Formats: sequence, structure tokens, C-alpha cells
Amino acid sequence: MHPVKKFINNIFFTGALGAALFFALSFLMTPQWLVSARIVVFPAGLPTVQKNLAQEVGNTAEILRSARFQEENLQNFRNNLLDIRQIENSSTIAVDFLAAKDDVTAIEDIAVLIPNEISEYSRDLYGGTPFKYELLSDPEVSAKNVRPDLTKNSLWGFLAGIIIYLLFWNFFDSTRKKPMETEEIFQEEKFIMPDLRPMVSPNMDMERKTEKIPAKEIFSAPERKEEPTAIITPRDMQNIAPSNLPIAEDTWEKDKSPADETGEPSDEEVKDRLNKLMRGEL
Repeated sequence: MHPVKKFINNIFFTGALGAALFFALSFLMTPQWLVSARIVVFPAGLPTVQKNLAQEVGNTAEILRSARFQEENLQNFRNNLLDIRQIENSSTIAVDFLAAKDDVTAIEDIAVLIPNEISEYSRDLYGGTPFKYELLSDPEVSAKNVRPDLTKNSLWGFLAGIIIYLLFWNFFDSTRKKPMETEEIFQEEKFIMPDLRPMVSPNMDMERKTEKIPAKEIFSAPERKEEPTAIITPRDMQNIAPSNLPIAEDTWEKDKSPADETGEPSDEEVKDRLNKLMRGEL
């Protein structure tokens, strides 16, 4: 599979896994309903204060947001207050609460009392007010629970899964590259140890070798061993020669003179050799 396609598939897979996880966790949350009250601000019969109506609507919204008013009038449902906003182009203020199924009725009763409590709070704060505060209608309760929002939670889970995968991929991708980068750095900064052995020329090397060889071995040639020559007699030839060849008589031993036995020439042989030498025959 192509790396880019594999990367995209992994992103969608982790996103879907996160969405499924958040969707399942939503069923473990407490269901809550929306309770809304609309408070209208209007002048108390004096036409001159009509021009200050918009400013008074803003002041009323700030009173509802103040911690002192909430502590004194909202009792234990202060944390259930969701939003306080001014409706555009009107003198109406919307107050929204989140309530569990068992708390819906109690929050409706608190919302009904808010207009009178604002009037008393403004009287104590300003010493009287030319404006009145009333509910536009009875508090409204949503037809079904607004929290947990399964669609919204699933989208958050999908985004969370994608972010977790990107962080996971980025972390492990950087750790895979670090050893390679470190190895490249060491290869670049590798210190080559110089060869500290002395440089020896071929002549010096030969001189050192010849110093260890004795003089006799250098100048003396290897001794050649002389093998003794074998003397073959007619008797031996008789043993070696083929049977169909004529064999000469064994007269060698008969003709041997006493000088042959000693190995020295006789006087006659000496004289004969001298005569031949004088004649130039030798």
C-alpha cells in the first residue's frame, strides 16, 4: 500500500475509533434538560426613562451574572446556570438552566421568582428603580435531553482520535530517525587513528632480513650431493639384456691384471700413454 494512502487510512481509522469511544461514553453521562426563562424589562409608566431602556437591560443582565445575586437567589442550582444573554433588538433577557430530570421542577420555581428578586436587588442597590421586570411566559423545558449531545460528542471523539494519532506518529517517526542521524554524525566525526608504525623502505627491510642470516648461508652455494655411479658388469648385462641377444663371454675377470685390482696403471700403460702424448694422439 502507498505510504500516503496508508497514512490517510490510519487517520480515519483512529478518528472513527475515537468517535465510537466518545459515543459509548455519552451513555454513561447523566441526561440533562434545558429550562429557559424570558425576562422582560420595561419602564414603570414614566415616558422620560424610555431612552435609558437599553442601558437598563444591560445593567439587568450584569446583575444576573454577578456572584452575589446568584449566591443569594439561585441557592444550590448556581452551577446549573448555563447562559445569560440579551436578545437583540428587544428588552428581553434569556436565562437558561441545565437540569437533571429530577431537578426540572425546582429550577422552574427558581426561574419564576427571578423578576421579583431583580426588583428588590435593584432597589437596594440604587434606592429605587423606574423599571419593572416580568416573565414573558412560563419557563420552557426542552422536549428531550440536550446533554449529552451524541452527535457533538462523536465529532469531538473523531477529532481527538486524529490528534492522538498525529502525536503518536510524529513522536515515533522522530525516534526512528534519531538513531540514523546519530550514526551519521558519528560517521562524519569519526577520528581516524594514524598508523604509528615506522615507515620501512624495501631496502631497509631487506637489510634487516640479511642481518639475521649467517654469512655462510648468503655466500655459500648449496652443496650438491654426488650419487655413486653404478658399475655394470657383463654378468649384469646378461641379466638385463633380452634372451635372444648373443652374450659375450665373461672375460673381464680373466683379463684383469693385478694392476686392475689395485686400481693403479702398469709401467707399460704409462709408457704407452707418454708416447701417444708425444705424438699428439691424446
